[in-house]
Amino acid sequence: MDCKNCNSTLIENADFCYGCGAKVIRERITTKKLRKDFFNDVVGWDNKYFKTLRIFFMHPDVVVKNYIDGTRKKFIAPFTFLAIGVGLITFLFNSFSEEYADLSSAMINDSFYETMFNSIERIDKEKPESYFTSEEYNQKYIEFKNNQVETNKKYSEFTVKYFNIMVLLTMPLYTYMAFLTFGRKRFNYAEHLVINSYIQGFSTLSTLLFFGLSFLVNPSLYPISILVTIFYYMFTYKKMYEISWLRSFLMLLKFLGILLITVIILMIVVFIISVIVVVAIKILNT
Repeated sequence: MDCKNCNSTLIENADFCYGCGAKVIRERITTKKLRKDFFNDVVGWDNKYFKTLRIFFMHPDVVVKNYIDGTRKKFIAPFTFLAIGVGLITFLFNSFSEEYADLSSAMINDSFYETMFNSIERIDKEKPESYFTSEEYNQKYIEFKNNQVETNKKYSEFTVKYFNIMVLLTMPLYTYMAFLTFGRKRFNYAEHLVINSYIQGFSTLSTLLFFGLSFLVNPSLYPISILVTIFYYMFTYKKMYEISWLRSFLMLLKFLGILLITVIILMIVVFIISVIVVVAIKILNT
């Protein structure tokens, strides 16, 4: 008997091909067999994706180190793991885009808007009547709040529409900041990219979970997904570098510092580019 995949000669009772490793199939296809294969390959607990997710939950270092060390048959590849997570949450966000926008608005309470309004208008919260009459103050505040709510909804819609692109574009940047935080002594940039892809792939599922819970229970549960992501960044790097929780927390502060500096630099660059564009337009119009 020959293997149907690579034509290698097989012994009579072989279950697997010695040449390509394929399983020897002898029985005919049935509806029961198709159903069994579907649940085993797609949604089964032994499926590579669910196996990776299950082990990463408690032992993220095992998943990452296996891939980095070259053992890549046990778990799903990091970029595939990330793509599946991003695809699932992008589909969910787009399916509930209006609900997502309402949820984002619901997480901001009135006191935040009022504080922001008073700060912008330089109003003493204790004596708003010294700047406006009570009626004028209320009218201006309501206009300000409505504008902010509308702006937040537009931002939420933009996030929902381009969430997958935003994740893929920011991944190299986040990886570079992690690389700067922990250095190159143990892992190079590409290996940090593997680590971050697994973490982000897992965090998308935690976001999906708390997104659903926020509708079923309370909108205040949704921000917990951010804390879960931060925790798994600390947890994974703690395991990878074999450091204490204190050291991991200090590395997190260093990462946040690098992130803040990066944001400031990007804002300065955007501002300079905007000024150059405005000046160039004025020169062209004269």
